[in-house]
Amino acid sequence: MRKSVVGYGAGVDSTAMLIGLTKAGIIVDYIIFSDVGAEKPETYSFIPKFSKWLVKNGQPEIIIVKYKREDGVEETLEQELNRRASLPPIAFGFKSCSEKYKIRPLKRFLKENDMEMFLTDEKPIKYIGFDFFEQRRMKEDPDGLFENRYPLIEWKWTREQCVKIINDEGLCAPPKSSCFFCPNMKKGEILSLPTDLQQRAIDMEEKAKPNMIELKGLGRQYAWKDLINADKDQQKLFDDLEMYQPPCECID
Repeated sequence: MRKSVVGYGAGVDSTAMLIGLTKAGIIVDYIIFSDVGAEKPETYSFIPKFSKWLVKNGQPEIIIVKYKREDGVEETLEQELNRRASLPPIAFGFKSCSEKYKIRPLKRFLKENDMEMFLTDEKPIKYIGFDFFEQRRMKEDPDGLFENRYPLIEWKWTREQCVKIINDEGLCAPPKSSCFFCPNMKKGEILSLPTDLQQRAIDMEEKAKPNMIELKGLGRQYAWKDLINADKDQQKLFDDLEMYQPPCECID
């Protein structure tokens, strides 16, 4: 029997997609959240709440997987960057975080727990939550293991519609899922982070200083430390404090 998987990003789009699939009577085999170890507190608190909703409505619970090094030791992205005294790859123009810390753990889990799904005549289905205006992100699975499907695009659901679908179920729409130290975050998002997460980001930035050549910090052309300190001192050094931007190519 052909199996199906959801790579759950814990954001608005993937949450609405799961609600839509459930309402359409489509029960998937696995719902997998790859935890990079750096999500915002609101994201971590939303996952168990939504998992209960899923189980109550006939879907499997959310499985949480994490990246493992070749020696079998679990390591978060934050731990790796601090160990290497570096910044996230996206700061340098590379989009490898998602593949290494999200896609790879998901595929490893399935191969270790249900390898038979890849040995049938038909590829297993992987449902991906990109909204109607993200058609540019559609692509085939690079390893050819899955048949990727994009329900929100098929249904022509916009992000606004996704939020409504979630709210209609009595669930508060989750925040945008991203690492709290993502270089693509807007300045307003950075300043709205809890103090402890701001400090952890600054510590990462400071450790990476000796290895930064062209970059000034996590903001590429500016250091998060300067932004945060200026805000504390109520200095108006930055005037473009937009609050929202999709932080990266991570699955939402």
